[in-house]
Amino acid sequence: MATETKLLLMSADNHIVEPPDLWTKNIESKFKDRAPRLIVGDEFDWWCVEGGQSLGSIGNTTNAGARFRTDRPDEIPAEGRWESVLPGAYDPNEAIKDMDIDGVYGGAIFPTMCVGGMWRMDDPVLFSAICRTYNDWIADFCHSYPDRLKGVAMINLDDVAEGVKELRRAHDLGLTSSFITIYPKHGRQYHRDEYEPFWRASEEMGMPICLHSGTNRDFLPMNLYDPADENEPLGVIYATNDYWVRRSVTSMILSGVFERYPELKVVSVENEAGWAAQWLYKMDLLQRDRGMMWPRFKNDMTPSDFFHRNVFITFQEDYVAVSGREHIGLGNLLWGSDYPHTEGTWPDSRRIIGEVFAGTTQEELRIMTHDNTAKVFGFTPQLA
Repeated sequence: MATETKLLLMSADNHIVEPPDLWTKNIESKFKDRAPRLIVGDEFDWWCVEGGQSLGSIGNTTNAGARFRTDRPDEIPAEGRWESVLPGAYDPNEAIKDMDIDGVYGGAIFPTMCVGGMWRMDDPVLFSAICRTYNDWIADFCHSYPDRLKGVAMINLDDVAEGVKELRRAHDLGLTSSFITIYPKHGRQYHRDEYEPFWRASEEMGMPICLHSGTNRDFLPMNLYDPADENEPLGVIYATNDYWVRRSVTSMILSGVFERYPELKVVSVENEAGWAAQWLYKMDLLQRDRGMMWPRFKNDMTPSDFFHRNVFITFQEDYVAVSGREHIGLGNLLWGSDYPHTEGTWPDSRRIIGEVFAGTTQEELRIMTHDNTAKVFGFTPQLA
């Protein structure tokens, strides 16, 4: 049974929670008055930038594990205070302790506010400064445990040349992968030639590129997805978030990015994965039956061939993805805990994995919860 494994887990999706003074203390002096900062409100704490633009509250970072301690997870507060954030979200020593509680050996580390409202900032110069400051901080955070904590560099590609420069600097800092906007500004999608230097540099340095949910770069209202209706229910956003990563990865596949850069790795993060089976089927079907609208690749490669070689998908509790592993690709699926967010699986990851992966073999379980993440993010395999 899959639940009997003693395997140490690898999480492809862990997070930190940015300390209140991360930018006010560390950003370049000319940006200090405009830097992101935490505001202590009357009822909850929230982030703002540019002296007042709201970036959202810290609510989903203050109730780690709460959904396992109640019969009514729908009643867990949506807002919170900084004091309620787990120390492991900003202290690497405490992070390791929390990972040990969960049976997780290694984690790819993403930010929290930096995969949300900050990507909607208008000023690309300020945003790039925010990225540089974060990259310095996360590199330092991971420095004490380089075998267990793999920080993911935050890269703004509004100016691709500057993005390549920051990618190289992040590599020199010891960061081993990057994340970019899941969906660029309108008219600048990833089929465009302007991104070639970034694809090339990422392949040369062996740095996978991550597309994390919530990082849309288009300047839309607080509702990220529909500029025509700011009152659309929030649940619609979360239920359809895979739309954006499908658009971007399809654009890359069909424009030949992976034909030109065969060693490049791209990772969809926190968009779940069950949708991929039908998506792959549809791309191949359209190429086969409607080829006049689709490109032909060398050696008769199909869109799904490029996916299986170059693209990976993280998921958390997606039993549909596990049941569709033969179609999606056993080697393309990476489990992640989403620690320390409210919707994450900490500290009950092993129990949940036992439920989600029921019916898999020990080998299949090891591949999806350990081997694939180790391979993509550069962890040394740890077999207990």
